[in-house]
Amino acid sequence: MLFRLPGIVNCEEIEGFILDYLEDELPKCQRQPFNVHLAMCKSCRTYLADYKTTLTATAALSNEGDIALEDVPEDLIAAILRPRCP
Repeated sequence: MLFRLPGIVNCEEIEGFILDYLEDELPKCQRQPFNVHLAMCKSCRTYLADYKTTLTATAALSNEGDIALEDVPEDLIAAILRPRCP
């Protein structure tokens, strides 16, 4: 079930904003609705936490030279980016 309230982003829209949100580049007019949605949706909070963990792990691996970002399987990237809404 997707949360949808007027002026609030829904679960599907979280995916489109997540990187800008994490890089603090999301405009205030979009950041506030994003935060409201996160406060109400446990699935999206979990998705955000998993996304952060993945970015951290990928950065650590690429900094070590063990794996190039281009070598990450596309199905893994798709799974990470797929919204996990109830």
